[in-house]
Amino acid sequence: MALIHSSVKVMTTHSYISANIESILKKAGVSKNYFYHYFKNLAKIILKAD
Repeated sequence: MALIHSSVKVMTTHSYISANIESILKKAGVSKNYFYHYFKNLAKIILKAD
């Protein structure tokens, strides 16, 4: 999934603290609605990336 891949890239470039949903969405090219359809929050996507 592009969203999980993009979140890993953003968090390795920055950190979990400085990573935000907007930067992940921009990298993945998806909307905020798309993100929240699959994940409740940023922590949930990290759990999926593991």
